[in-house]
Amino acid sequence: MRIFSRVEYDGTNFFGWQTQPNKISVQKELQNAISQIVGCQISIVGAGRTDAGVHAKNQGFHFDIPDEIQNKILDFDKFSYQINSVLPQTIAVFGMQKVSNDFHARFCAIERTYHYYISLKKNPLSFNYAVFFGYKLNLEKIKNELKSIIGTHSFESFCSSNNQLDNFFCAINFADIIKTNDDFFYIKISANRFLYNMVRSIVGTLVDISRGKINLSLLEIIAKKNRKFAGTTAPAKGLVLENVRYEKF
Repeated sequence: MRIFSRVEYDGTNFFGWQTQPNKISVQKELQNAISQIVGCQISIVGAGRTDAGVHAKNQGFHFDIPDEIQNKILDFDKFSYQINSVLPQTIAVFGMQKVSNDFHARFCAIERTYHYYISLKKNPLSFNYAVFFGYKLNLEKIKNELKSIIGTHSFESFCSSNNQLDNFFCAINFADIIKTNDDFFYIKISANRFLYNMVRSIVGTLVDISRGKINLSLLEIIAKKNRKFAGTTAPAKGLVLENVRYEKF
């Protein structure tokens, strides 16, 4: 039986989503918790990988339960409660349901949405979840730059330079600034896929463009297809994987 679930986590103290030797990861904590509850080793597959320090609100993952122990899972609400009871306080599962055996949390996803939270003043209460850059930002310029990248482009300039990819194309469905109050806003970007460090590279570049440190536009940097033309990579703590969307649910 294949099960799909959502998971929310505070990534502050994790070395990202993916299991790594001798490091604490979200994937490892989930696998350990589920395995403990069902009584056998379980592996999970996530909709994507988040970097160290990045948070998630609606990450998706799936896992398979052996036929011989399926009778242990008759109530998904109870099953979720049991898993949450042994997970760290910084991770919670929800929205668990049975899916077809050909469902894949990564490959069946049709859209990912990220929010990058920025504070325009020093704010201790949001220190772990928003970034205060310490510069005066031209929000109208940032908004216009974001609007310009809606569509399909090769984002090689905004991908980590040590990548091993052969496809850099991503279809951006939405990109804009959402203000929550006079001192706080987030950058929302939705796409069919994202490259490693792509959102953080875009945000860091937008800050550099706003400051006048970079004189190229995002589209001009995209056309260069070279990471050296983009700006700094923004800190991980401001980034949240807000949602992963599927056709079925």
